[in-house]
Order: sequence, then structure tokens, then C-alpha cells
Amino acid sequence: MIYYYHHHTYTIEIIESENKITNISLLVHNTNKKNDETIIEIPSSIKQTINWFDNYFSHKPLPDTPALSPIGTPFQILVWNILKNVQYGELVSYKNIGIKVANILNKKNISYQAIGQAISRNPIAIIIPCHRVIKSNGKIGGYYWGTNIKEELIKHESIKNVLV
Repeated sequence: MIYYYHHHTYTIEIIESENKITNISLLVHNTNKKNDETIIEIPSSIKQTINWFDNYFSHKPLPDTPALSPIGTPFQILVWNILKNVQYGELVSYKNIGIKVANILNKKNISYQAIGQAISRNPIAIIIPCHRVIKSNGKIGGYYWGTNIKEELIKHESIKNVLV
């Protein structure tokens, strides 16, 4: 099932299969997508994802992550699983991710380009936080949906203890 979550800047396309989220994409230029009006019941994985995004964009504590089932190579899935541990408001470098992957695989080192390629193929935007990975020199690095969106997400997460 495909569901569209509308944020003020873009639309988030959520795809689920067998009650697990398989893909989340940011539709930056096509924000007028509509949900199928014949949907009788929204699967619980989609409901959990909607709740997760509602909290994320409202700066509220994040609920449990919905069940995820990203499709990728074993190496990509390893990298994405490491990314899941990067907390809201934290940034890590491609180098840092590479060191963690090398340690898990009992290798001396891993190409940072291989890490970058795996991160760039992350099919579950924001929840698997590839936007929190920057270059070791502090520069933003690339982002599939554009560096402006990456910067916006990083800025969004840097706000702590918002007072109303």
C-alpha cells in the first residue's frame, strides 16, 4: 500500500508491504499526491509511521519505530542498521560509520565511498537517518533529495526544549 503524508514543505510517500514499511521517499517537487479515497482501513504500520512523523515534525518524543523492512544487499542493510542508532539531534561522519562497519566485519578499514554509496541507497528516509551523516571535515555532504532538505532536517533536529 502507498500512503502520502503531507508536510508543509513536501509530501512523504510511505510504502508498506505485509504490515512493514519498505520505503519512505520525500516527494519534493510533486507535493499534490492524494491518498486513495477507497482505502477502508489503513494498516497499523502506516498508522505508526504517521504518528512517528507527527511527533518528529512537532518536536515531541519519538514513539517506537514502526516495523521496517528495507530491501538491500547485506552490506547496505548493515550500514542502515548502524544508522538507526544515530539519535535525533546527533551527527556522525561517513568515517565514523565506516569504522563501525569495519569493526563488525573484522576488517582493517572500509572505503568511505562504499559507505556513502550504501547510505545514498537508503530506501527509508528520515526514520533511517541518513540525513544525520556528514563529512568528517564538518561539511554537509550529499543527500538524495538535495542538500537543502538535508540542511533543513538537521536544523529541525537541532532545536531542543522548544518552549510554547
